[in-house]
Amino acid sequence: MQKFALDERPVKAGAKLALRPDSHSRNGRASKSVPTPDPARASEVPSAGSGPGAAEVTLSSKSELVVRAVREMIVAGQLLPGTPLRQQELARLFGVSATPVREAIRRLEAEGLVRSLVHRGATVARPDAMHLEESLRILAVLEALAGRLAVERMSDADLREVEDLHEQVRLCRDDERRRKELNRIFHFRVYECAGSPMLLSIMRLLWSSFPGGPHVGRPLDESVRGHARLLDALRQRDPVEVTRAIDEHVSGMIDYVQAGPPAVGGI
Repeated sequence: MQKFALDERPVKAGAKLALRPDSHSRNGRASKSVPTPDPARASEVPSAGSGPGAAEVTLSSKSELVVRAVREMIVAGQLLPGTPLRQQELARLFGVSATPVREAIRRLEAEGLVRSLVHRGATVARPDAMHLEESLRILAVLEALAGRLAVERMSDADLREVEDLHEQVRLCRDDERRRKELNRIFHFRVYECAGSPMLLSIMRLLWSSFPGGPHVGRPLDESVRGHARLLDALRQRDPVEVTRAIDEHVSGMIDYVQAGPPAVGGI
């Protein structure tokens, strides 16, 4: 399978997802490549390329390749709401046939990330406020569970890592993309400390339902204060306070969802 260079620019709604010089970035300049998943998370995406054992790659694994890659592009903001997802172009991009692409689109539609319309095909879904609010309430419950488990299982070394990530988020004010990624790593480091692979898998799926992440739109200083309160509770090994800190931190995002589109620059 041909490898593509990373293009971190988002695809505009209505733009073609294609490997042609007429693909356009947000600033209107031509680009010969399309966005591909973040290489930092490449280990989460199985390969359907050539090589030893390639003939044994199943339809399921090829479909999983497309699902994970397109999901990552949507979550990272590289595919914006309303962007068409054309089966032939996706098949060519990932080096697979149309069948696993159709299956992948069905799965992404079931996750709420893609919407299919008769005679119009599939597009990246535009999440409504009700859907986002419901997902945030679920996230608050599951993240609180992860926090309580982390209190019991995290080591002092784990806590130092979380503290270091908090400091990196606090100081990262000039690079919005990097700040959002550090915020994601901070939260998932706490989830990992819970020691539950099943819960971690569910959290990954839940985060994928939020374009750009569940905390996009929150002012940086407010987010940092929420992280600091969580850290204090983790240092005290206080599961009750951890639950309160997480519930307020996540549930506080509902006000921003109800207020309208996320503000630029927040996390």
